[in-house]
Amino acid sequence: METFKDAAKANKGKMLYSYSDVSDGIQQRLAEFMGITEDALPTLRAIVPAGMKKYISDTKPADLTVDIITKFVDDVLAGKIAPSLKSEPIPEKNDEPVKVIVWKAIRRYCEGPNQGCIRQVLRSMVRTLQEARRPMG
Repeated sequence: METFKDAAKANKGKMLYSYSDVSDGIQQRLAEFMGITEDALPTLRAIVPAGMKKYISDTKPADLTVDIITKFVDDVLAGKIAPSLKSEPIPEKNDEPVKVIVWKAIRRYCEGPNQGCIRQVLRSMVRTLQEARRPMG
């Protein structure tokens, strides 16, 4: 925890620093929002409000230093780290007529000649999800 506090002081003004548990109340809601489960703790994450993009440090918590945390923050702010996406891995083989589209590869399928078809499918999925959330009655 001291390393985290020292990094926050060293990088004051670059990013807002916070630490949290995941057990209850606002902490639990924050963890859900960030995609953090108890088995993932401890972890170093960042969120950039513009676009609500979330980032995960690959460094093991035991290996974190002020310099490593500073580099992580600088790289997030400079756009050198890709945001973390809730997605299945990109399939190694995807050459069948019906494609498996995962979030990490969505741009590959939504740009170009098939974009209208894919967008229509996505709109249909969104409508279906919205209808499923409506209260019965």
